[in-house]
Amino acid sequence: MPIQEPEYDLIKHPGDPCPHLCETGCGVFGTPARPPTCHTYACNWLRGDGTIEQRPDRMQAMPTIAEDKMSLALYLAPGLTPDTMTREAQRYARRWHKLTGNCVLYVWGVGYSKCTAHWADGRRRTEDTEYSFKREDLDHG
Repeated sequence: MPIQEPEYDLIKHPGDPCPHLCETGCGVFGTPARPPTCHTYACNWLRGDGTIEQRPDRMQAMPTIAEDKMSLALYLAPGLTPDTMTREAQRYARRWHKLTGNCVLYVWGVGYSKCTAHWADGRRRTEDTEYSFKREDLDHG
């Protein structure tokens, strides 16, 4: 379901990059232009999951629960791929695998156009978007 707050220039679908995203993060953070939806959203780190080194701006990735409510979606900073992400992002993903046994979706590429799914048993697959994965493809165990 898309987020629609036209009075804040925000109409986006899940997985799409925010139009306010800039190289340093949120271009409207701390300003009246920040939409109410953003005030209420909390990534996994804000919910208390992860170390200070795994803060999204430090590990250059934002962790959040995927739409299937079981997998982790790790949105990588522009220019990073699953093979070039930071060590802290790697540690976070490994910890998720170890604790849950569930899939990690690395969402990356220009406009978050690519998604690589990694499973705890070592399987890996890349698709054009995370939404091309069926739920049964993401289930593990």
